Amino acid sequence: MKKLIGVMMTVLVFSCGAVVGPVVQAGAQECATQGALALALAEMLKLKVVSAEAAAEKLSGFGIEPEDGWALDACVTEEVKANLAEDYRAAVAAGSVVGAAGLVDSALKAIGAFDPQQDISPSK
Repeated sequence: MKKLIGVMMTVLVFSCGAVVGPVVQAGAQECATQGALALALAEMLKLKVVSAEAAAEKLSGFGIEPEDGWALDACVTEEVKANLAEDYRAAVAAGSVVGAAGLVDSALKAIGAFDPQQDISPSK
């Protein structure tokens, strides 16, 4: 039974990684990509997308995008996180999207790029 649970957990972990997108190496460090974040955000907003490109396009349509546009293979930086959080808050305030406070943080957690030291959640 324990072995079966272990196998199921391994499959779940690997399948979740395939869903949200790749992790790339930047220098000597691994980082989550903007494409992975776009997919995670789109999924949490219940947008029907099948690729990072489609997710980025839909999010951009709501005004949610990094300041310099989406670079899907680039690492998610603190600046990108802050841009997306600000854009998300603006989209919610404008009624363009419906979402809960903390959605960007949740997407960052889903791709392993959440920093608990940086509070970027929309205020409640």
